[in-house]
Amino acid sequence: MDIKASDVKALRAKTGAGMLDCKNALVATDGDFQQAEKKLKELGLAAAAKRSGKAANEGRVFSSVTDSRAALVELSCETDFVARNQAFIDVGTQVTQIVIENALEEASDEILAIVDDVKSKIKENMGLKRLKSITVESNAVVADY
Repeated sequence: MDIKASDVKALRAKTGAGMLDCKNALVATDGDFQQAEKKLKELGLAAAAKRSGKAANEGRVFSSVTDSRAALVELSCETDFVARNQAFIDVGTQVTQIVIENALEEASDEILAIVDDVKSKIKENMGLKRLKSITVESNAVVADY
């Protein structure tokens, strides 16, 4: 089957996988975009699983504050390069918003799925170390920086 460069580019844009990986996934699935996307996700999770024994001593702490609630989320990763990666930062921000909106004290399935998704894209051992949601009393002031 002949795979168009535009299809490879679209799959890369959606998944963040490498060009060759995208092309191989499209070839393996006879051009089926959804199946190729699924295949890439499985390959990414498999690659991340191989790295699961590696130390994830780098990362970031994300914070968010509203009038009535504050949240802290610690995401870990293997390298400082990933900690500065925009996809990693976006996931941390997204998870922090979910924690603050739902007053979570522990990771939900939704949060774990979001972290697994970015793990499959970046292909590095990462994890949600901890999270905390705090109620802000009406007479208290809480700020993050």
